[in-house]
Amino acid sequence: MTVIEVAPKDIHVLVDFPIKELVQLKLIMDNMEFNCDSSNKQHLEANKFLHETFYPAITELLKELTNGA
Repeated sequence: MTVIEVAPKDIHVLVDFPIKELVQLKLIMDNMEFNCDSSNKQHLEANKFLHETFYPAITELLKELTNGA
């Protein structure tokens, strides 16, 4: 992973991932467990981001890049 740019605007970070690293990241996420404390608002927000935004985006991107393979 290479950080390409960090820009102000609620701080956005542009990163570069080789496809090999995306595949590894998805493999990690496929096999990980997030110990979410449901009484902790930050945990709930992070869990929602992981399952509703980040993981689906990585999964869909890899499908597009590998023609669904």
